Amino acid sequence: MSFNSWQYLVFLPVVLLLFSVSDRDNRWKILLLSSYLFYTFSVPWYSLLLITSTSVTWLAALQIEKTTLKFKRKLVLAVALAIEFGILATFKYLLPFIGFNNMTGNNLFYAVALPVGISFYTFKSAGYLTDVYRGTQQTEKNLLKYALFVSYFPQLIAGPIDRASHLMPQLNNIPGLQQKNLVRGLERIIWGFFKKVVIADNIRSFTEHSLSLQEDYSGIQVYITLLLFSIQILADFSGYCDIALGTSMLFGIKLSENFNRPYLKTSISAFWNSWNLTLTHWVRDYIYYPLNKGIFSKWKIYFNTFITFLIIGIWHGPSLNFVYFGLYNGIIVIAEHILNPSSLNYYLRKTNAGKWLLVFKNYHVILIGTVLFCSSESAKTRALYNGLLNGWNNTDILRGFPIFDFALIIALSFSFALISYLRLSKKATTRIALSVLALVMIYLFGVGENTAFYYFQF
Repeated sequence: MSFNSWQYLVFLPVVLLLFSVSDRDNRWKILLLSSYLFYTFSVPWYSLLLITSTSVTWLAALQIEKTTLKFKRKLVLAVALAIEFGILATFKYLLPFIGFNNMTGNNLFYAVALPVGISFYTFKSAGYLTDVYRGTQQTEKNLLKYALFVSYFPQLIAGPIDRASHLMPQLNNIPGLQQKNLVRGLERIIWGFFKKVVIADNIRSFTEHSLSLQEDYSGIQVYITLLLFSIQILADFSGYCDIALGTSMLFGIKLSENFNRPYLKTSISAFWNSWNLTLTHWVRDYIYYPLNKGIFSKWKIYFNTFITFLIIGIWHGPSLNFVYFGLYNGIIVIAEHILNPSSLNYYLRKTNAGKWLLVFKNYHVILIGTVLFCSSESAKTRALYNGLLNGWNNTDILRGFPIFDFALIIALSFSFALISYLRLSKKATTRIALSVLALVMIYLFGVGENTAFYYFQF
């Protein structure tokens, strides 16, 4: 079930109603049943993988807790993680590699090859198991309560990837409905829908048209497409997270923030600490830090940084472009650490004008890498880069796209930036007024078709 579907608009009020009439001891049961209904609504067999992942990590955590021998604890951890990531690798990488990657969405094998949310709940359950092994997380003795942690529907499909230490205590002590949570949650949900159906889906009509063209690309066309695609993917993914956080807030449960104005950062390192940051922090804590344990050579640390970003790229999918995307970002981050503070960037950060110059520079470094992200075909990627390098003598931007629709997209993009800035206000009246404006714009400009959230494919 997708957040931007009419089924969800029926599902959520029903869950809230059942939640509101339940006592404290039964609230978590309502959320557990709702989570599995939410996940199995479109493709029921998905739940088999979810149950398998939940059962393996729950049993392994119990075994690790009661085992005192270090070797046996490591063995249990290794076997459980091998099962977890083996399932993920099979469905996300092996099946596409052997030929399922060209299937269409209406084909049964496509559903077999791409279970939605598998990357997110695999990382969540693997993180819990690792924390139990490290002794930083108590085991959850109740299988069903642990199942709620893994399957909690607001974050099940595309995150954020919350840690057990943050989410489990809340799920074990769920408050009843509170007016302040309902108001804040609904405001966040409205903002998320505005981002998705007004901003992302309208821009998508242009970027899909532009990227679908087979002729030689002009430099200005590629540049405008990348600019709009960067806004589209930010609005799409952060919009999903806003709906997730807002939905969870209705139940009095606070999820982790996943975005912090990523395009306003002055370095790629800072960008990755503000974009899908729960994934970045997961990779940092469970891969990067362990790789660097006991290592003092800066060149080995740089190599481990390179490996970490390679894993981030591979996490996004089996395409070689995602591998290149990870390597590109890794190289930039390493270069930043080698050059800073000797570089000009160090001095520019000391002035406001310099900071904005760095923001401009960093954003365009991101755009160059975005080519790898928005196209999974090598030939298309080469054509886009060739257009950026050699095609500036051709100034045709629209290439058959309706000029009125393009003007609307530009206007909506500016409105997105303006409303995002105004939403920083702490005044309740301002935020309520902006929510009303967002609802009006959803009615006037919202795209009616149920387009999938971009990160569902990961």
